[in-house]
Amino acid sequence: MNIKKENDKEDNENVEVFDEILDKSFIESYDPSIIVENQVTTETNYGDFQHLGCYIICVLIIYEFLLLLLMGNITFLIFGAAVPNVIGCIGENKNYTFTENGCIKLYEIQKNESCIPIIENQFESIQSEYNLYCKEAENVKQTSAFLQMFAMMIGATFGGQLSDNFGRVKTIKYSLFFIIICCFLSSYATTIEVFNIYRFLGSIFVGTKSSVLHVLLLEYLPKQHRVWVSTIFSFSPNYIIFSFMAYYTKNWRDLMFVISFIGLIGLILINFVKEPVRWLIQKGKLSKARQSMIFIEKWSGKLTDNMEKKIFDYIEEESFKQEESQRRKKSYTFKHLFVTWKLTSYSLFFGYSALVGCFINYALIFNLEKVSGSIFMNTAYLGLIRWFFNISVGILDYYVKWFGRKTCHTLAMVTIILTLSIVLLNIYFPLQQQYIVRFATLFAISMCSQIFIANSVAQTELFPTSIRNIAVSFQAVFARLGSIVAPFLFGFQSYSLTLPYLIMVTMSIVDLTTIWILIPETKGDKLKDHLPNKDEWIFGKKNRELKLLKKVELEKKYGSRCN
Repeated sequence: MNIKKENDKEDNENVEVFDEILDKSFIESYDPSIIVENQVTTETNYGDFQHLGCYIICVLIIYEFLLLLLMGNITFLIFGAAVPNVIGCIGENKNYTFTENGCIKLYEIQKNESCIPIIENQFESIQSEYNLYCKEAENVKQTSAFLQMFAMMIGATFGGQLSDNFGRVKTIKYSLFFIIICCFLSSYATTIEVFNIYRFLGSIFVGTKSSVLHVLLLEYLPKQHRVWVSTIFSFSPNYIIFSFMAYYTKNWRDLMFVISFIGLIGLILINFVKEPVRWLIQKGKLSKARQSMIFIEKWSGKLTDNMEKKIFDYIEEESFKQEESQRRKKSYTFKHLFVTWKLTSYSLFFGYSALVGCFINYALIFNLEKVSGSIFMNTAYLGLIRWFFNISVGILDYYVKWFGRKTCHTLAMVTIILTLSIVLLNIYFPLQQQYIVRFATLFAISMCSQIFIANSVAQTELFPTSIRNIAVSFQAVFARLGSIVAPFLFGFQSYSLTLPYLIMVTMSIVDLTTIWILIPETKGDKLKDHLPNKDEWIFGKKNRELKLLKKVELEKKYGSRCN
C-alpha cells in the first residue's frame, strides 16, 4: 500500500514538471533526436583522416626537443641538488674514514672533538658550491624540490584552460619563452635564494607546458599509433641523454645553461607546428582547419582530388554542427569534468592515480643519490629500463589486441608493489646481493612511466575534446600535489625505516583495486569530440526536464509499436 502511494506521488510530481515544461513552451524547441539513445549515424570523425605521414614525423622531431627541455627542468635536481657524501673528517689527533652513514658518524665525533668533514662529489651540485652537507644539504634539496613542484602545480592548474581557449601551440610557445629566460638567469644566480626564485618562476611555465605538450601529441596521432609513439617519445630515452649532459657539464651552472640552449632550439622549431585540427574545429575555425588538413596531406604525399573532396565535405558537415550548436556555445571549466557520474569517476580516479604515480616516482628519484652506484649510471640505467618497457608496451599494444590501457596499468602497478616489497623486506632481512635492491628501486621508478603513459592515453580517449585539456590539468594538479610532498617522504624514516615503503605499497594497492572498478578499456576507441547530452547530466533542472521528455518520447515510441 505504501509503495503504491509513493509511486502515485512520484507520478504526480512528474506530471507537474511536465506541465511546467509545456507552460514554458519548452516542447516547441524539443528535438527527439537529441535525447534518443543508440541512434545509428554515419558522421565522419577527424580520426578517419589521421595517419602517420611526413608532417607528423616532423612534429615528433620537434616534440623531442620540447620533451627534453621539459624533462631536464623537472629532473634537474637529481644532479643540481645532489647531496654530497661525507667520506671522512680531519680530527684534532687523527683522521677518520667513513664507508657508510657518514653524517651520523661525523655528528658523533663532533660531540667530542672538532672534526673537519671530507666531502666527495659525483657532480658539483649547488650544495657542493656553497659547501653544504648532511642536514643542511638535505634541507636545500627539499626546499628547492618543494618550490619547483608547487610552482608546477600552479602552472598546470591554468595550462589546460589557457590551451583550450588560446591554442595548444600558442600556450607552449609563450611558456617556452619564459622557461628559457628563467633557466638562463638561474645559471647566473649568486645565492641559493636567488636560484630558488628563478626556478620557482620558471617552474610555473614548466607546469603550464607539461599539461599541454602530451595532449598536443595525442591530438596529432592516429589512434593505432598513440601508445607505441608515446612510449618511444617519452622521458625514458631523455634520462639517458640528460645523464650524459650532466656527466660532461660537471656542474649545475653549465647544465642549466645547456638546458636553456635546448629550449631556444625548441622555441625556433615550434613555429613550424600548426594548431591541431581538432582544436581548430572545436573553436569554429573551420577555414584554418581545412587548410591544415590539406597542408598535412600534401606533406604526406596523399592529397588527391578524392581526398580533397572528402576534406571539404567533412568541414561542411562540421560547419552545420557549428551553426546548430552556436546558440548553445559556452566556455568549459573544471565543473564540466563532473557533469555525469562516469566523468566524475574518471576524473577522480585519474587524479588519484596521478598523485600515486608522481608521489612514488619523485620520492625515489629525489633519493637516487642514496642508491648504490654512480648517480650518472643509475640515471642512465633508469632511462634504459624505462625505455625497454616503453618499447615493449608499444609493441604489445600494437600487435596484441587484449593488451590495452588497463592491462598496461595493472602490470605496471603490480610490478611497483612487488619491487617495493623487495626493498621493504631488505630492511628486515638484508640481502647479500645489494644490486637486487638497487635494480628493484630502478624498476619501481621505471614502472611509474608506464602508469603515466597508460593513464594519459586512456584519459585522452575517455574525455571529449572540449574538456580534454581541462581533464589533463585537473589530474596534473594531483600529480603536482604528489610531487610536492614526495621529497619529504623519506623524512619518515626517522620514525621507522620501513614507513616510506609501507605508505607507497598501500597507495599502490588502492590504485590497482580502483581501476578495475571505475575505468573501462578504451583501446581502439575514437576520440570523443562532444560532451554527453544534457539529459545525461547529474545536475540542473533543465536536465530533469530533458530526462522526462526522453521518457515520454520512449513511451510514445514503444507504445505505438504495441498498438
